[in-house]
Amino acid sequence: MHISLTKDLEYYVSDQIKTGYYSSASEVICEALRNQIKFSENIQLNERITINSQQVKDRSFIIADKACFNKARAYVKKIYI
Repeated sequence: MHISLTKDLEYYVSDQIKTGYYSSASEVICEALRNQIKFSENIQLNERITINSQQVKDRSFIIADKACFNKARAYVKKIYI
């Protein structure tokens, strides 16, 4: 895979390698991508928590009891079987 970086990003990657923490540009880029994935996952999690908290306040949630799961099973069987 080949990627192009702006000059500023190239300098940043070079500076990171000079610190000795990374031994290659690939390591810097991989670490940056892992951090971006974690950041995105945290945003999604926070959004879900916010929505669920509001549902609890509004009492607009569904309790996942045995009847709820039975209804879901029946729905899935109807569609896929």
